[in-house]
Parts: sequence; C-alpha cells; structure tokens
Amino acid sequence: MVNWRAVLAVCGASVLPVFAAAQWSDNFDSYTTGTDIHGQGGWKGWQNSATNGGLLVGSPNISAPNSLQDVNLSDIVHEYSGMTSGQWRYTANVFVPTNFTVANEVAWFILLSNYSDTGTGDHWSVQLQMTSAGQVQDVNPGTSTPTTLIRNQWVPITVDIDLDANTRVVKYNGTTVMTGAWTDGTGGTANIGAVDLYANNNGTSGNTIPVFYDNLSLAPVPEPASIAGLAVGALALLKRRRKK
Repeated sequence: MVNWRAVLAVCGASVLPVFAAAQWSDNFDSYTTGTDIHGQGGWKGWQNSATNGGLLVGSPNISAPNSLQDVNLSDIVHEYSGMTSGQWRYTANVFVPTNFTVANEVAWFILLSNYSDTGTGDHWSVQLQMTSAGQVQDVNPGTSTPTTLIRNQWVPITVDIDLDANTRVVKYNGTTVMTGAWTDGTGGTANIGAVDLYANNNGTSGNTIPVFYDNLSLAPVPEPASIAGLAVGALALLKRRRKK
C-alpha cells in the first residue's frame, strides 16, 4: 500500500525549490510608515525620479503595517532581471476607494517586457486601467473583455505569463480581461522587465484620488509535466527506501 502522505511530503520538498527560484515578493511591511518608497527595496519613481515616488501608508492594508499609495505624480517602478523563459505568475492586490469617481480619472497597473531609466526601448506588455467610470480593461492588443471595477475592498490582479509560448492572461478578481501575446506591439521581448504602478497625472485625467497596492509577487509556475515527473521520482525514492 502506497503511503500517499509520504509521497506528498517528498513531492512538496521537491517542488518547493522550483517555486522558490528567482521568486520575488513585497508586502511593503519592512519599510517605515509615512516614508516614500523611492529608493527602498528596489523601488523608484519612473526614470529614477524621486518626484514620481509613492507614500507608504498604514491604511488600508492587507498585511500590517503598510500598503503603497498611488496618487497624483506617482509612477512607481520595480525592475526584474533573469526572467527570460518559462512560465510566470505576477500577482498584486489593489484597493480602489468608494470616492474614486472623479470624471476621467484612471489608475494603471502596468508590466513591461523592457524598461530603462532613459526611456530607451521601453515596451508595455500589460496596461490594465481602472477608471473612475467603473471599468477595468487592458488596452494592449489582444482579446479584451472589460469588467466592472470593484470599490472599497482589496481585489487581486493576476497575470499569467508564458515567455516560451509568448502569451499573457490578465485577470481581475478572477475574471479574465485580456488574452494575447506578451510581445504585442513594437519592441517586445521574451523578458519580464518591470512593474509600473502609474497614477496617470497628466493634467486632464490624473489620479487625484489615491488607490492602494499591497502584497505583490512574481513566481515561476512549474509545468504539469514537471510536477508529474517529480511525483514519479518521489515514488521511486520511496521504493528504494523500502528495500533498505
């Protein structure tokens, strides 16, 4: 009789390193409340400008003590490196307050395949916009299915990226709002370059009402075949243990 608990334990021990490799996350809780995120934990304003930073605030949050406020001139970037193949999942949580209703306001969650502080060769792979009119959509090329903005609660954003197959699937609160190629447009590459939390203050449709982000992460996703292979290996390991 197979001891499935033991199998799962061995599989879990084998799978964990796969998930852990090159994994990144930030819940903003290691920073001092009330400080600017620019220059902390790899975060910076767009093109490394302190003017485009964002404030770390105590409320609302998913995990205490902090979340990141995105408002006015905020255009907050975190770069990544070494993610040029395989399957990846980017997750973030966004809180849009009830009073996010001022006409023409738009908050953006953006992922770039290429990013540079000089602006050379930038490529936007995901441009998810949340509008004060109550709509959520990705405006990049692809199959777009807009959905309704949820206010006054934390909502997950999930982006599944397959750099080998050149695909992206963008979900808001579990609803798919976009499917398409990761490199859609001009200059895209098989690379995850940066996240950009953009308050869009351009003088006419700037986000003067703050939105908030918390618990962001980027992690590799093992293929089903890889998981199955680990399970077979675990079974073989158990058989060898029994023979001893």
